[in-house]
Order: sequence, then structure tokens, then C-alpha cells
Amino acid sequence: MCRAEGQFSLLFDETFTVLWHTESVSVILGYESLVGRNGTDYLHPDDVALVVDMLTQFGSRQIDAGAGPAFRPDPSDVRVLAASGAWVTMEAVTFDHTGDPWIRGFLVTCKLITDRSDIGRSIELLGTGAHVGEVLPLVARLGDRSMGSDARCFISWWHDDDVCVAWSPDGVAPDPRLASIAKCALRAGVREPKMLSLADTDDVLLRDLGCAPSDLGYAAVTFAPLTAPGGDEVIGCFVGWGQQLVELALQPQMPLHLGLRIAALAIMDGRTKHDLRWAAAHDPLTLLSNRAEFSRRLEEMNTSDIALLYIDLDDFKPINDLHGHQVGDGVLVEVAARIRETVGVIGVACRLGGDEFAVACPGVSDVMAGWELADRVAAVIRRPIRIGSITLAVGASIGVAMGAQPLIPSILIQRADEALLEAKHSGKNTVRIAS
Repeated sequence: MCRAEGQFSLLFDETFTVLWHTESVSVILGYESLVGRNGTDYLHPDDVALVVDMLTQFGSRQIDAGAGPAFRPDPSDVRVLAASGAWVTMEAVTFDHTGDPWIRGFLVTCKLITDRSDIGRSIELLGTGAHVGEVLPLVARLGDRSMGSDARCFISWWHDDDVCVAWSPDGVAPDPRLASIAKCALRAGVREPKMLSLADTDDVLLRDLGCAPSDLGYAAVTFAPLTAPGGDEVIGCFVGWGQQLVELALQPQMPLHLGLRIAALAIMDGRTKHDLRWAAAHDPLTLLSNRAEFSRRLEEMNTSDIALLYIDLDDFKPINDLHGHQVGDGVLVEVAARIRETVGVIGVACRLGGDEFAVACPGVSDVMAGWELADRVAAVIRRPIRIGSITLAVGASIGVAMGAQPLIPSILIQRADEALLEAKHSGKNTVRIAS
């Protein structure tokens, strides 16, 4: 198994010709061999002068006179041309061994530099309360840079019952098959880091790819679950496509690991905010919208074709008095479920408080349609309700107001409330239409 250490060494003579290099040059830069080639041909033009000046200092002994042959200067950042045509930033340290008869050259160690700016930016966004969808693309880009210039990384996370996927904000959109694997990995419940060589595996995680992985230009894929901070719940998954197997567990201090911890925090922060927003907009017992959310949704309905139903349960108070609030709560939950099922996705159902409910249905244009909707709601509420071993029955008085042009929500609510009062005064299980 080949592991990404992100470092290689080269030996140059005084003309900067490569005499020898470690095998990792081919892994990191993509060249089979650089021996006999001039190193300056692979340096960024703006960095050549820096390297030549450094070697000149060695040759003229302008550096510290007390330094020995193994003098280690401060590292220098240089850009090196990879076989793919991309510029790779390396941290280079040069050792002068020209005086050693067995070496007679400059030994240069180069370490791959991961751009850490995305870490700082993602922490800043997380601290300012940015949406998780803004933070995770930066972590994905950090993954791209950590795993190699041609890597493509994805982060999937749960949002409600669906899976979302983020990738680097740079460049073109990825092949959707790669993103789909990130979704599959999370749904499959990957709980441990996993590396797959695409040349010799038919892993279950890749069955939905729809083609040979090599057709997409990658040789390996790495999976890493994201767990909730302070717990073991898997809340996301990192998936990195590249040219080599990467053992994420070997270097726990690498920037990518910090990025993945930031990603986990961002996902949990997003979940917490989502839960708080949901709680602020819903009734905790019936899970219907609450009064404030209902009013907001009604304001957004910007249409005159709307039926507004105000619903008040009949014979509900005796249930609380005879059987207790626990049974009464069960009745309210069942009534809410029946209302939600009846109005479906076309309407917004709300618990106003106590045993009062409301429904707003856009797209209902005439009085007869509004009356028929209210009649269906009253009919499902009248069906017997079984709570434990007790069978109960309640009814519903309903007031209906039809939207007018222009739609003024406060007036529509007032008319529906007046129609409800008329229905209550006319007897139980009654529907009244506002005049």
C-alpha cells in the first residue's frame, strides 16, 4: 500500500542538475524520473532567483561562517511544476554537501504545503453563524489540496431525512456519480476510515457508480466518517477521490483532520439551529405550525384564491375532566394528524392553542370548494378516537373565510373567526361560511 507522506528529497550538483531523488517524487509530482534534468526547468519563474541566490550563498560561503556542511537554513516556499501542469507549493530546505567527497551536491528536502487559509476562513464562518453549506465547501477544498492537485473531495451530511453533499467551490461541477457515492457512504453507515484501491475492488460502496471508477480518472478513494463532537453518532462522511491510498489515521495533526473536525462542528451547529428554528415555529405536542408561523405563512401566500378554516373542537373539555390531560393530549395529537392528512401538501395546518386549529389552503377559489374542504375536515374529526383502551369521540365547529382581492390576512382571519363563532352558536359539528 502506498501512503501519502507528502515529502521527497533530491540531490543536485552545482549546476542544479538532478543527480538522484526519492521514489516519492513520482507519487507527488507525477514524473517517472528527473535524474539528469535541470531543476530550474521545474521551478516557477518567480522562484528561480530565490533558489539560485540560496545556492550562491552556499557556494560563496556568505552564510554564517560558523555553519558546518550540514547547516540547515530557514525553509523556503517554492512552486514546483507537476506532471499534470499544476504548480505545487513545497517547503524546501537545502543542505550543503558539496564538500563531502561521497556526495558532492546539495541535498534538498521538499515537503508538500497544504494551504491552510481555508481552515481560518471556515473557523471564521463557523464563529459568525454561517450556514453549514458555506463552511463545508471550504473543508472539501482543503481536502482537495491535502490529497493532491487532482483529488476531488466531498462531504455528505444529514439534513432532516435527506443527505446533502458539498464540494470545493472552485472549478467545474463534479461528475454527479462521485457526489452520489458520498451520499451512499453516509446512508450505508460507514463507521471507520476506509481506503479502496479502484484497481482490484468491487466494494459495495461503489456499486452505484454506474461505471468503472478508472473511467473517471481516479485510482483510489478514501472514506472517513464524521462523528458528532463528544459522541459516536455518525453525522457525515468525507469521501476523497485521488491517485493514491491515503491513510487519514496515520497523521492526526494534519490540516485535513482539523478541517474534518471543523466540518463536524459545522454540521452539528447547523442541526442545532435547524432544531431551534423548527421548535420556534411549531407546536411541540401536535407538531403542527404554531400561531406565529401560521401568520407568517399566511402573509407569504400572496394570492386571493384561498380558503381559511378556523376549527374549534366540540365536547373536548369533558375528556380532560374525566380522563386527564394525558388522554386529552392524545386526542389533540390524533386530531392534528387527521387534519394534516386531509389538507395534504396543499394546505398549512396550525394549532392556534388549546383545542383550536386553523388551516389555510391556497388555490381554493370558490365558496363551494371551501365548504367541501371544511366538511371533509369535520367528518374525519368525528370518527371515533382510541387512546389506549378508551374510545372517545369529539366533533368540530368550523368557520370558513374565502380570500378576497387584495388579500389582507388580518381581515381574512377576523372573518374566519366570526364565522367560527356563528358555527358554535348554531350547534355542534357545524360549518359556517363568512359572508
